[in-house]
Amino acid sequence: MCATSYQVANSFSGMTSLLWWFASFIFSSHAENIFPRPCTDPHPIDILLKGLRLDVHRQDAILKRSFDPESQAFAYRLTKTKNAPNFSADKIFTKCAFFPEEFSFFMTLKSEPDNLSSSGGGGSGRSLSNWDRQCIFSLRHPTKKTTLVALEIVDKRFILTYNNTRKRFADVSLSDSKWHSVSLSLSGGGAHLVLDCSEEQHRKIKRHFPAMLDTKGSIFQLGKCSRKTFPFQGLIKELLFLPGTDATSLACIQNGVRIEQGNTLVSPNRHFNYAGGRNHAKDGNSNEQICTWKDMGNIAYDLKKNVIKVCLNGIWRDAPERHQRRLDYFETYQDLFVEGGAVDVEVFSIPREGFFAAFASNAPVENKETINRTNRSRTKGNTPSRTSAIYKWMNGKFMLYQTLPSNAAHSFKSFRIGQQFFLAVANYGAAMDGSETTSTIFRWNMERQKFQIFQQLQTWTATDIEFFEIKGTKFIAVVNYAKGSSLLATSAIYRWNRKLRRFQKTQQLKTTGARDITAFQVLGYQFLIVSQAFNGRTTFLESVVFIWHDGKFVEFTSIETIGAVDWEYFSINNDHYLAVVNSYNFGPQNHQKAKTYSTQSTIYKLNIHKKAFERFQNVPTNSAIDCEFFTIGEQKYLVLSNAQNTADPREHDSVIYRWQGVDQFVAVHRMKLLPTADFEAFNIGPDIYLIYANPKSDISQVLKAKFI
Repeated sequence: MCATSYQVANSFSGMTSLLWWFASFIFSSHAENIFPRPCTDPHPIDILLKGLRLDVHRQDAILKRSFDPESQAFAYRLTKTKNAPNFSADKIFTKCAFFPEEFSFFMTLKSEPDNLSSSGGGGSGRSLSNWDRQCIFSLRHPTKKTTLVALEIVDKRFILTYNNTRKRFADVSLSDSKWHSVSLSLSGGGAHLVLDCSEEQHRKIKRHFPAMLDTKGSIFQLGKCSRKTFPFQGLIKELLFLPGTDATSLACIQNGVRIEQGNTLVSPNRHFNYAGGRNHAKDGNSNEQICTWKDMGNIAYDLKKNVIKVCLNGIWRDAPERHQRRLDYFETYQDLFVEGGAVDVEVFSIPREGFFAAFASNAPVENKETINRTNRSRTKGNTPSRTSAIYKWMNGKFMLYQTLPSNAAHSFKSFRIGQQFFLAVANYGAAMDGSETTSTIFRWNMERQKFQIFQQLQTWTATDIEFFEIKGTKFIAVVNYAKGSSLLATSAIYRWNRKLRRFQKTQQLKTTGARDITAFQVLGYQFLIVSQAFNGRTTFLESVVFIWHDGKFVEFTSIETIGAVDWEYFSINNDHYLAVVNSYNFGPQNHQKAKTYSTQSTIYKLNIHKKAFERFQNVPTNSAIDCEFFTIGEQKYLVLSNAQNTADPREHDSVIYRWQGVDQFVAVHRMKLLPTADFEAFNIGPDIYLIYANPKSDISQVLKAKFI
């Protein structure tokens, strides 16, 4: 039976003690004939502890001691890179100022890629993507501004840098929010990495580690490798430097576990070692069962005690009961003044800058200087007559941060390409007559700390914009509701041109009254689904699913919908779902025009064998425009918006549905809110929030979750 990250972290403590014991033996006088005496003091060095001792007395301590409830362990978190914890290399290299030619690093860590935490200064939240360069530590020369040795993580790559050489180890999966051990050693003509004492990689070194790498005046820094790196996002329990030896051979006990008589621990994969005759119990009356590195990521069942055991501090112990947070209700947390109302909200973060919310609003421009300050590039296009608002999370609240020129904005989408951050807006056009307008891509200016116009796209009544990636190639898709007086329009796919640094139109899709486009992947296949809401006669239309084939999108299938305005893709337990929001029932199928805003929205489930999405569940909706899937712990939820287009107050609730297995989605919360057009869920630290856009007044709101 495999565990997630529940049991792994504290098992490192016992194993680290074993590592220290072996290292002390190897570096004793009896081992002088085995290893030549290195230039440095022959002792393991705890880099984390060194940095902690210097940082613990600071009022704004950067190394924060944190408790991980899943693993029941204490570890440390780096909160910012400014004034990163550092100490002089002269305190380590005391005999001579040269880095050893052969060495190894050993660390236990847990990546938290989705973590939002205070970035120290202003209280702004942030979240890093997989493509950020996350630094574990570096040895740098401050005056020469050179990096002697550094350890970084970029996506699934673990990178060792030395003497202007970068040695990359691919497919090192650390971004799964689980505890891992990493051993990295360098000797002779090779570099050797071992993940969790099981997955090994070896790299030949063309450029050997320099024999006389001078460390005089250099400093060790935790979490800072260069100006372009960010501190490691997660928890670090150990970070050891071992001169002259391979940590893997010491820390990772080999196979050949001896099964002792009386072992009562069983697992689907193997039996576990029993402490044959060795008394570990405090009361001295019973033996305890030990665990090793090979038991990381596993739990065992004790047949005698009828309990689940977890490996903690080298001993199989009873698994502590875990308290799972369960949603009780949402309460109003903040009112946001969004001039002109808003039909869409997009939440996103920019590393080192903060956490933001962009509202697709329709506020009037105060003066032309607002546009001129934003449009530094003087891109040609229609002069917008309206603005949209961006808010930044500061000191526990959203505050107005910037206004962007827009033209009856209908949708925002944030994305990044390399180290650049973008925000794209789909403009419907204030004329509301299907005339040509432009939708805009803004780029974040790191120096000015503002968004500026980067590129404009020709559109007609654009209703949605989507960013997606296919095998490293970036795309944007924009759907148009109408063109002129005709609801028959063409929506466009744009491909990122790496040389020109611009998006270029690569394909057009025929659409009718399109309101939404959603990109998703299933089993390696890339799909786009377009909601088609109205053709001038009826809302009973088919939404079209496209699949990527031979370098372009082709029609894959279609699904009958009624005034479809939004699609939401999500997965539960490896099953794939699509939820459609049907907003308006108009046409011959409802010739009496009865309850046109009361519809049945539908959830579809993928039948892999038939290669088709099949109807799974109908959900009653009123004036619905948006559907948002979110999770709290192991609980899954769907929230349906309500624009309150009817006069009956009984039909004004925005409803939250909870996934209950064979009961499917069940309505659990009916919220008395203002009109809602779009929901987004986000978290700041342990707190969970919902934010919604109000299309009918200037007040949108932030809701905060309360738990049982």
